[in-house]
Amino acid sequence: MIILGPLLVLKMSHKIYRAATWIGTFNTLGWLIIASAALAQPSTNPPSLQSCGALPTEALRLECANRLAGKAASATPLSGGWRLSRTSDPHSGTPQTAVTRTADLQASDAGFAGLMFRCTASRLEALLVMLDPVPPGSKPKVTIRVHGKETPFVAQVLQLGELLLLPDPAISLAATTWSTAPDISVEIDNGASTVRGVVPASGLAGALQLLRSSCGASP
Repeated sequence: MIILGPLLVLKMSHKIYRAATWIGTFNTLGWLIIASAALAQPSTNPPSLQSCGALPTEALRLECANRLAGKAASATPLSGGWRLSRTSDPHSGTPQTAVTRTADLQASDAGFAGLMFRCTASRLEALLVMLDPVPPGSKPKVTIRVHGKETPFVAQVLQLGELLLLPDPAISLAATTWSTAPDISVEIDNGASTVRGVVPASGLAGALQLLRSSCGASP
C-alpha cells in the first residue's frame, strides 16, 4: 500500500474521480486508484470512502470502492495485476472488452494512471490513461522505453484528453518486446508539460492473448 502526501492527494482527488469514468474501466482501473489513495484522504472526504481506504488489503479496498460506485463490476483479475473487464460504451451501448494495468505509483508522475488495451470491431487498440487530461486537439509525443530501447509515437487524444490512443504498431510491439520486459516506461510530452510513468509488464502476453480470444479482434 502506498501512502501519498496530503497535498498530492488533494490535487489528485477530482482527477481520480473523473478518471474513474473511462470507457470499459469504471470498476477496474479507476476505482483501484481511488482505493489505493484513500488512506491519505483528508478528513473532509466522505467517511464511507475513508472506511474503504482503512481496509487491510487491496482486494478488500477495491471491493468496497466498487460498492460505493453503485455498479456491479464485471472484471476478472489476471496474472501480473492485469484485469479483464467487460462493459458497455456509455454513449453507444456497444459492448467493450479491455485489459488494464495501473501504473507503478512510486515510479510514476501523479498525472499518469496506467495502460489499457481494448477491442474495436476489427482490431485491438493500445491506450495510455491519464489523470491529468491532455488538451483535446493536441498531438502529444509519446516515448515508450523497453529493454533500454526508445520508440516514439504521436498519440491521438480521446475522451476529453483522458485517453491517448497509440498508433497500430504499438499492438505488435506489446505482443513481442513489451511483453518480455519487466516494465514499460512512458513519457508523454504535450508541448506544455511532460508526464512520465512506469507500468509493470509481467502478465502482459497472457492478458493480450485472453483479450483477443474474448473479443475476436485480429492482431
